[in-house]
Amino acid sequence: MLLLGCAIHRLDLPGRSELQDFLAIDGNAAALARFEALLVAEGVADVVPAADLWRQGTDWQTVGHPAYALPPEEMWPAVVPTLRVLRDDVRPLIGPFVVVSGFRTAEYNAAAGGAAGSRHRWFEAVDVVPRRSWEREELHGLLLGWWGERGPTLNLGLGLYSKTRFHVDTWKHRKW
Repeated sequence: MLLLGCAIHRLDLPGRSELQDFLAIDGNAAALARFEALLVAEGVADVVPAADLWRQGTDWQTVGHPAYALPPEEMWPAVVPTLRVLRDDVRPLIGPFVVVSGFRTAEYNAAAGGAAGSRHRWFEAVDVVPRRSWEREELHGLLLGWWGERGPTLNLGLGLYSKTRFHVDTWKHRKW
């Protein structure tokens, strides 16, 4: 298990062994290679490690579901606009970050208490945590200003959670 250390908090993320176990399942390694090729073709392969986008969340052990899930291949292009926003807007705004939740199965999402209409289920959303230490109020103020300015143009969904975790999607302009 990987512990992401920040001055503000720590997150329990699946480690290399959980990813290796997931990729050892028949077809998953080949699917990841195809997904990486799609990200290269779309010009977003350098935003985050592709496998991080298949990470379901930080509470995978608590809810008793796998750490990673394979999105249906027809959904893969849906994450591309969100990756462009992460690259073009989020990274310049807050610096480096880690994707702590990307695609979620309906079962995982329900067990984790996610919204029934969560855009994670359609592979349009990510939850991220900055690598840099931020005061929650400072980060949220910065993100809210950005959302107010760029949100309508980007169809930006922004969710602000405890500490410095936040949600980004490009489905519809809204915030919570």
